[in-house]
Amino acid sequence: MVHKEDLRRELLRSVPAMFRVRLKKAIEIAEKYYTQELRLSGESLLHHLLRSAKYYADLRIDFNGVIATLLHHPLPEHAYQDQVVFTEDVRRLLKNIDIVFAHARKESVDTKVIYKYILSFQDDIRIALVKLSEKFDNARTIDLLPMEKRVDVARRLLQIYAPLAEYLNLSEAHREFQLHGFRVYHPEEYESVALYVHDQQKMLISKIGEIRKAFEDIVEIVDVDAQIWGRVKSYYSIWRKQFKRSKEGKSSEIKSFNDLLAFTVMVDSVAQCYIIASALREYADSNSIFEDYIHTPKPNGFQELQVIGKFPELPGMNIEIQILTKEMYWQNTYGPASHFGYKLANTRLPKQTTEYKWLELVHQEIERVNKKELLAEASELKLQLFQDRIYVFTPKHRIIELTHGSTAIDFAYQVHTKIGHSSEFAIINGKSQPLSTQLNSGDVVEIVTDSKKKYPTEEWLEFSKSKSTRAKIKLGLRKKVLENNANVS
Repeated sequence: MVHKEDLRRELLRSVPAMFRVRLKKAIEIAEKYYTQELRLSGESLLHHLLRSAKYYADLRIDFNGVIATLLHHPLPEHAYQDQVVFTEDVRRLLKNIDIVFAHARKESVDTKVIYKYILSFQDDIRIALVKLSEKFDNARTIDLLPMEKRVDVARRLLQIYAPLAEYLNLSEAHREFQLHGFRVYHPEEYESVALYVHDQQKMLISKIGEIRKAFEDIVEIVDVDAQIWGRVKSYYSIWRKQFKRSKEGKSSEIKSFNDLLAFTVMVDSVAQCYIIASALREYADSNSIFEDYIHTPKPNGFQELQVIGKFPELPGMNIEIQILTKEMYWQNTYGPASHFGYKLANTRLPKQTTEYKWLELVHQEIERVNKKELLAEASELKLQLFQDRIYVFTPKHRIIELTHGSTAIDFAYQVHTKIGHSSEFAIINGKSQPLSTQLNSGDVVEIVTDSKKKYPTEEWLEFSKSKSTRAKIKLGLRKKVLENNANVS
């Protein structure tokens, strides 16, 4: 186990010299209050936070985020009086982290929506990066936890933090979250995949460099500038593909997969795509497969050329090569043909969507910050994401996504039409409020109902925001009129 002093030195070396005096003071505060505080694993909380802060520092976002990662666990009120360490920016960041992730810890949080709430809060992506830095260390030390806690942590790694890490382009964290989350939360499925591909994966990883070099030589022969990278399909991705193919009535046997090892070749023009494809097919075995999704895009707008075949460097296994332009790459990754939509849909050919267009903005902003020569003290990653939406919680921690400007009556109808019809008033953050009250992200809302009440009130139309809410109110009013007429007759 790495000693505390080694962790301390590694963290100090990870920031520019101009920040080290301040970081030393922050470490002293952490040592004073976290050394004796033990995690469920029995390890000192201090060690965990030193490693987490080091991961954030390596992201090269800003220095204040390093401080916030190191000191984001509760401290005595008087500890925050050190204004050198706890600047206004650090205080604001710590406050927001505490608010946001109090909800993420809840058992019943909707994992398909919580990431939007996290990323939209205060428009500051650093909130997510701080927590992901801590979760990165949690993933690597998950086996130290008691089994009942281990399974819960693994579930959150898979359902909340792995997608969030992928959205933020944190590839190393994404791999760790998927690996350990899958291994602990789905142990039988993990063992099934591992039994088949463990030795094979180690071999494939060792071959990536050699095969990439061969492809680079081919690209050089045809005189095309290209970016080439390869990846080995993860255990979790293999299992997910098995699941989807099984639902579609296709073979889910791993030996039938052609993309256990895949390469991407990115070029400047469509003409260059065909030149590269032709050269690679000539280099591959005679049974290679060619798919042209440029001339005939997939239904969701996905475009690229694919060459699948066996190559001299790995004669016993197919390799999938994706050839595309930079525009196609961004379109397939962040635009209507987003591969995130492909992964999260229940079909391998989802409809076109612009749902993940915001990812391009996130990645560009992170790249902009990373390219700075010097680490900034504060680099607020300010992006106005999901500004047309708010995220509100029920008392049982279900998260409800609503249109910006929505009121308590919109919330009531979103939870259930019957709750909407029988609404009396709302309790918002513990205080009684009228149904016309406008809601904000993070509000905890409870609707008080009258069991004798079956239909809405016409005045609700005046302050309902959602088209869906208004439609439900109008339908309820129509039923009320019909019932009254029936009773009269």
